Amino acid sequence: MKRGSRYFFWPLVLTLALGLVVQGCGGGGSKKSPVGGGGTGGTGTGSGTGTGGGNPGDAVGIDFTIDVPSSADSAWVEAFKGRLNEVQGRMWTAFEGQMYMKNVTIEKGGQNGKVNIDPLQGSWTYAGSTKCRGFSYSTWMQLPGEFLPQAWLHEWNHCFIGKFPNEEYNCDDASNDVCIMNVVKAPPNERWHYCDQGNCLVGGSNGVCWENWFLKKYSSWKHPNTGFSQTPPSATITVK
Repeated sequence: MKRGSRYFFWPLVLTLALGLVVQGCGGGGSKKSPVGGGGTGGTGTGSGTGTGGGNPGDAVGIDFTIDVPSSADSAWVEAFKGRLNEVQGRMWTAFEGQMYMKNVTIEKGGQNGKVNIDPLQGSWTYAGSTKCRGFSYSTWMQLPGEFLPQAWLHEWNHCFIGKFPNEEYNCDDASNDVCIMNVVKAPPNERWHYCDQGNCLVGGSNGVCWENWFLKKYSSWKHPNTGFSQTPPSATITVK
């Protein structure tokens, strides 16, 4: 289904299934606007390779497309590549060297990508918070252009791993996040890890990312996976 159709049905979704959407929103933001809106003008195109250069070995490499507003200029695109590079390193750590972004296509004005970035600048607010928020379904996710990396990893778990609509907003202790799925604490208190049965504070079918979700989806994965290279692989980024 094209994302344009999703926009058409969005008011109906909010009316009939608000509880489900909020559960799966990765922070509560339920804001969406057409891919063609917002941002500065320009026609930047090209390709690039993310920093890293580590050997991925038999790690799971994910190929996907990111839709961005057609108004994204070359300066924004270059800055966004840098943001993706940071996400790559965080993802490599969070999945203990067993998953990474492999081939990423940034498509201006796209409608069918797995990830939708809109608006280009700024962040969303929710419940008085000024943190960058996002939301997701089991088939696609959306974030503002200045998202926090931990918000990306939260939505990634919903969209790419399939942990939807299960949330873990309470998986934290008095001073630190136990799990990225909490996405509440401000730096430097957050932990760039997903929870397991030894530290999850939610439990049940909603919690325990590693045993309930990751190790079931990828039977060859290990946790803890000690000794993996701390240098993430490079992501090949192409702009259309």
